[in-house]
Amino acid sequence: MMCKSLMLAALLTAGITVQGQEVTISWQNDAATVTVSDDILSLVKVKVSGADVSVEQDASVAQEITYRLAGQSDNGSFVHKGDFKITLSLEGLQLSSRTGTAMQIKNGKRIALVLKDGTENMLTDAENGSQKGCMIVKGHSEFQGGGTLTINGRSKHAYKGDEYVELKASLGTLNINSTVKDGIHIDDYFEMKGGVLNITTTGGGYWDDEDLETKAPSCINTATYAVIHDGKINLLSTGSGGKGIKCDSTFTMNGGTLTARTTGARYIYENYDGDPADIDAIPDSLKNSPKAVKADMGICINGGTLRLFTEQDGGEGLESKDTLTISGGDIHIETYDDCINAAGNIRIIGGNLFLNSLDNDGIDTNQSMYINGGNIVTLGNYLHELGIDVNDKSPYKKLYLTGGTIVCMGGTSQISHPYTCNDAQPALYYKGKLEAGVKLLLRCTTDNEDIIRYQLDRDYTAEAGGEAPDLCLMLSSPLLQKGKDYELMDEASQRVLASVNSLDSLYSYMIPNNGLDDLFDSDSFTYNEIMLPYRRINIHPSSPTRSALLIYLHEAPSRGSDNVTQLQEVSVDSIYRYLAKRYIPAIVVVPQCPAGQGWSGRIRRAVYELAKSYISAGKADRNRIYIVGNSIGGTGTWCQLSNYPGFYAAAMPIAGNPSGYDAANVATTPVYTVMGTEDTVMPLSNVETFLSEVIAAGGTIKLDVGEGWDHVATCDHSFTEERLDWLFSQARSSSSGIKKVEGSKPINDKYFDLSGRQVCSPTRGIYIQNGKTIVIR
Repeated sequence: MMCKSLMLAALLTAGITVQGQEVTISWQNDAATVTVSDDILSLVKVKVSGADVSVEQDASVAQEITYRLAGQSDNGSFVHKGDFKITLSLEGLQLSSRTGTAMQIKNGKRIALVLKDGTENMLTDAENGSQKGCMIVKGHSEFQGGGTLTINGRSKHAYKGDEYVELKASLGTLNINSTVKDGIHIDDYFEMKGGVLNITTTGGGYWDDEDLETKAPSCINTATYAVIHDGKINLLSTGSGGKGIKCDSTFTMNGGTLTARTTGARYIYENYDGDPADIDAIPDSLKNSPKAVKADMGICINGGTLRLFTEQDGGEGLESKDTLTISGGDIHIETYDDCINAAGNIRIIGGNLFLNSLDNDGIDTNQSMYINGGNIVTLGNYLHELGIDVNDKSPYKKLYLTGGTIVCMGGTSQISHPYTCNDAQPALYYKGKLEAGVKLLLRCTTDNEDIIRYQLDRDYTAEAGGEAPDLCLMLSSPLLQKGKDYELMDEASQRVLASVNSLDSLYSYMIPNNGLDDLFDSDSFTYNEIMLPYRRINIHPSSPTRSALLIYLHEAPSRGSDNVTQLQEVSVDSIYRYLAKRYIPAIVVVPQCPAGQGWSGRIRRAVYELAKSYISAGKADRNRIYIVGNSIGGTGTWCQLSNYPGFYAAAMPIAGNPSGYDAANVATTPVYTVMGTEDTVMPLSNVETFLSEVIAAGGTIKLDVGEGWDHVATCDHSFTEERLDWLFSQARSSSSGIKKVEGSKPINDKYFDLSGRQVCSPTRGIYIQNGKTIVIR
């Protein structure tokens, strides 16, 4: 035998490999026993000091050696050094160190970590030590085998690797606990193909003196990318600033199940001398926020199941510092901050998404968002955040909606509207309050077809303890079609919440069942002891263009103090629908005139000061202030133009009386007026002479006469899309006052004066063209 052993040793030294090379190590409390196969005795150097075992392989080893580790010690360690791949078979190992690392593999090759079926294994390092991890591996680790391994990191990281980590499909369970820094810290990539991985970190944020920035523990921290193909991952981070997965490159999920939860708050550097409550003012290097999944170079979800949760301020679900793409998967994210956030474009092609942000947006991007598939429920904060938030302050950053079924809820202060493109999908909007438990049903009443069903678990009536403001609900589906009627209802009670008749635009606001009262906010304005109650709505406030301001002066029957009646006029509905359909950013203000008074005198000045207040507050475009009104509101509109020349960009006095007002002052503002031939309350004769005076003063006037219209018909039917197109095309010039517009161009040879006499060669004046339109040239 001695001769045979010498011969084998000589052959191995010469580089000739043999089979069956094994080293067995067994720990018993403070001692360890090492057994080396005869064929590798000369190639493996073993040192044993109590329960500390170190093994060094000779550089000439060219055949993989298997190390079988078993037993128990609370004062031991294992160190391996070599230059050829090895297999570590853990076969019931319970190893703890009191002085440093429990297991350190200084071998830079592939390390197969086999958890023997049916065994329980555990590694624990020393507390408050200088070691970088409980288990440190220089090479790349491949975890496999049906057993269980628990790694307890008590000083820095639990597992630290210089190269990649791969979890094979055959893996049983890997449990990792870290009380200070990362659970798995890798200077390369992480790849999971199967098994169960449970990681808990309890350490909090800290200041890094080398990098001069704050850092925080992650359950998985990779210097490159992470990809999940299959298996089950459960991640929990409880410390401040903690993260589930952090990748310096990309994160990809193709399958499997990932559950990640953070319970810690945002970490702010202890020596920061500013106001910690002003988060935006704190430099990024001095703060660290919790994230379920964070990747610096992009996120791609192709499949699998995601369950992501963050519980405190700053906590986000999926955060990409670049692009983010979702093409499949079952995704459920509930967060304190954004559920999904990307610095680059977001694309959603497919998948089922439920996103619920307590204090911020459901989905937020600083670039554009493309949605052309998937089933998406996204809920944002009701006060000031959104279900979908796109940085559309730039003409190059838009929401492109071309597919998918979407339920989107959030605050009304900023509403991201989809961009109108050739293949855009219709969307419906509803503004109001919704209680938890309401079973929403969007139904096409034209075809008696159910389009979207969703039961709301969140209460959008009083989230902040008290009455909440209205939210904005957006619904979109490939089943929505133009020209059809739709109702939004509470299916349980069969109560209709809102409806839209004959959908005629891509993006339409649904009218609440009890009228515009639910859409318009209530407010009041006081000037010189005159208090004007008024209602307002801000349409498309997130547009990069500053909002226009339109003041609507109501008819006589709407006077009073209830701040409701004025909204019931047909014209308010016509104007609102026009602005929503045309996607025009505008604030509509509808004041209520006190009972027994008119729009002149002290009320006139209060209306003017109300309009000015929106300008001084920076809420409206100074060059796009419009005033319109019906009946006494039409008279009040003439009154405003006469008393405040050049203030308004354009006006539409309908069925009003301008008699006695200053024509020269009125001439500074383009005017479109409508009168009815059968109106005995405000007859056409009231305007004839005055319009001629305005023309003589150089004014621009358009006048339409409604054939057969009485006073009610004139007030109800005058605010057409064509006339409102004209109104909102006018704008003041900041340097030269009102921009003049040309009168209508002739479209036939027949002109008539106001008496009905045909004029063959018309000159400057007022004429009837085509039987209804009077053109001033």
